[in-house]
Amino acid sequence: MMSDTEATLQAVETAQALYTSASSTRANNELQAEIWWLESEALTRLGRAEDAHPVSLRALSALGEAPENSKLLADIYTSIARSSRVLGEHGEALAYFQEAYQIYRDIGETRSESIALQSMASIYSAAEQYDRAIDYFERALERYRDPNLDLAAFNNLANALTKLGRFEEAEAAFEDALSIAVEMDSATLRARILNNIANMRIRAGELDAADAAINSAFDLVGRDTDVEWARFFYGVYAETAFRRGDTDLAIDQIARVFEGLDIASTSQNYLEVHGVAADIYAGAGLWRNALAHHRAFKRLGDERARFVSSANSALMNAQFDFTEQSLQIERLRNDTIEQQYALESARASQRLMIVLGGLALLVLTAIILFLNFRATRARARHLAGQLYEDNATGLPTRAAMHTFATQNSDCDYTVIAVKLNKHTEHVELLGSQLAAQLVRQAAKRISQISSVRSIFLLEQSVIGLVLTNAADRIAAVTSALQKNSPIDVTVHELTYHLPIDLGIGCARDIDEATAASLQIVSRASLAMHGIEAPETDSLPINSAQLMSRLVEAVNSDALELHYQPKLNLRSGECDTVEALCRWKDRDYGFVSPAHFIPVAERLGQIRLVTEWTIRRACEDVDALARSGDAVAIAVNLSGSLLADNTFVRSILEMLAGYESWVSFEITETAVIEHKDRAFANLDRLSLAGIKLSIDDYGTGLSSLTYLKQLPVQELKLDRSLVDGIARSQRDRLLVRSTIDLAHNLGLTLVAEGIEDMESLSVLQLMGCDAAQGYGIAKPLPIADLKQYLRRHRQELLDNGANGLKNFGNSGL
Repeated sequence: MMSDTEATLQAVETAQALYTSASSTRANNELQAEIWWLESEALTRLGRAEDAHPVSLRALSALGEAPENSKLLADIYTSIARSSRVLGEHGEALAYFQEAYQIYRDIGETRSESIALQSMASIYSAAEQYDRAIDYFERALERYRDPNLDLAAFNNLANALTKLGRFEEAEAAFEDALSIAVEMDSATLRARILNNIANMRIRAGELDAADAAINSAFDLVGRDTDVEWARFFYGVYAETAFRRGDTDLAIDQIARVFEGLDIASTSQNYLEVHGVAADIYAGAGLWRNALAHHRAFKRLGDERARFVSSANSALMNAQFDFTEQSLQIERLRNDTIEQQYALESARASQRLMIVLGGLALLVLTAIILFLNFRATRARARHLAGQLYEDNATGLPTRAAMHTFATQNSDCDYTVIAVKLNKHTEHVELLGSQLAAQLVRQAAKRISQISSVRSIFLLEQSVIGLVLTNAADRIAAVTSALQKNSPIDVTVHELTYHLPIDLGIGCARDIDEATAASLQIVSRASLAMHGIEAPETDSLPINSAQLMSRLVEAVNSDALELHYQPKLNLRSGECDTVEALCRWKDRDYGFVSPAHFIPVAERLGQIRLVTEWTIRRACEDVDALARSGDAVAIAVNLSGSLLADNTFVRSILEMLAGYESWVSFEITETAVIEHKDRAFANLDRLSLAGIKLSIDDYGTGLSSLTYLKQLPVQELKLDRSLVDGIARSQRDRLLVRSTIDLAHNLGLTLVAEGIEDMESLSVLQLMGCDAAQGYGIAKPLPIADLKQYLRRHRQELLDNGANGLKNFGNSGL
């Protein structure tokens, strides 16, 4: 009807003028309402929602105070909802879409009903309530099938499924959308869907498939296309190249995405691409570019967080649930059946004296009604279960929380929201079923720790504790939760360590208290946002099975430590080695640390691996000392563990007597991500006499503010900054300035990734303190390390001051 929106608006204005001149007496309200409705629709489609909104409200008022249900009324409600959504009034938009949906359903307008369902689904997707959005998209597809509507529904459904890590279902929905686009012979639609598929493939770790999807998209629209959204095709290429380690290609492709754009004013569509760009440029050492994209990412991320928080708060009082609706219908049916049953029983009694021969029929009728009544009651109980109990976790829902509030009215509510971090990763790695079990077990553990029994599921990964008139208990409950963070949860004999964030809301209204607590944990989650390291290996087992095998390997002492020497460039001695974990599985052979360490991080098993590493390092310190090879051992420490007070207490006990012989290497980024607890725990380690080192310095957005605050004694310069020092004057200036910076701060500097004598000589001339790399020695098992140390000592004795000239000869 509105293929040319500008023309439509002009026609509406003409109709309005004719209507006004023709209506010298009482206006026809419905005609006036329809004219205003058409005008509001045209304005909305022209991007003038602020003008459309009052016009649509005038259309509604033209129908009077209590208009009868009609398609026009529902269409006006829909128009109000659309403009409200654009203006950010999410709760109002949902409420009007609900009203429109009910009318469309009552009058049998199934196509419009499906459109309303899709519109509500989009609101929930924008609020990141993906489970609810999926339910609405699926119901929209059930109500009415039409290619134009189905394509949008399948595509948006697939995007929501992707967000939850349900990749197989997402793939099926994308294929349905793609089939419709093929039938419609639309190359543009096919290309845009292929872009979405490519992003899904990246999240699933299928990089080749992601590239293939974008290749197909370019085949459809051509590589010389000037459409704005084609920029994101290059974003896919950039991310897959970066994940494969091809930084040069990644830089080339990401530059195409932002060519000609002011990155300080990009839209929300560029949020994730800015994050990828920041990582790519940081990995290449292009700090100015990385910082610019990091700022853009943060700007858009903050906007997104405010939007999601606002949307969730607005939707909280406007929830529309099919289960609630069905339950109410069933309750009405119950009442009707009860009345029918009572009526028929009374009639049976009256007729018993009159028509004895009809007794059997009446009894049969009563029995049928009774059985129907009982079955209906059972259905109602089932629906009540769906409403008040989450299907996946079995935990009480928000609806149950409202019932609790009704039973405990006239009191002050305190809602403590407990956010289980890394839930999305758990869904991706373990699957939704096992991730739901984690949430359920976490809720039980949280209840035990806090001694609070009124626990509800507020969001997919947020558990709510509700206290009534108990302001004096808040401190005790939150303190108990913080002391026990991360929460230890055991599922299928595997223990996961789940870090948490807390949010507290207090109000007379339970919804207000809940909204406040959720807003706090939402901000905390944004502050903790970071892109996880990709998994680089491919194994024929899933991540949960991999972790089970890893736990078994740790418990059976089947892991090994290899040690890479650090060469002291002042003395020529090797006085420190770095411990690197190695694992050879009995069935799958060597499993790269680049694979199992990130998975252990994400599934809460990194503490187990780290504690084993520290114990073995202490044992090997003793073994090396006994053989006359007294060297210190450096162990890599995860940033998440630095935030764990119980872990720090544990390692301080383990290192009693080894404080001078075991040191820790940490990344600056990891410290900053967990800075509140990490700074305090680093101080505890430093005061105990344990040496601390900043690892991979130069790969992140390094901050002098944080660097001067950290109680560290050493910087390790990343290989990316020293690769070109023998050839590039600029690289030498950068490295020299970093060495001077370290020395001015009282730190020693270690250069990583040394591969040749020329680079080593340059570093020595610059005053670098130590070096490490395959050109010096690769990581060695302890037996080989002992041989290396003996040969190296002999070379120093033989060569004297020239002991470094053949530094690589000792390597194995």
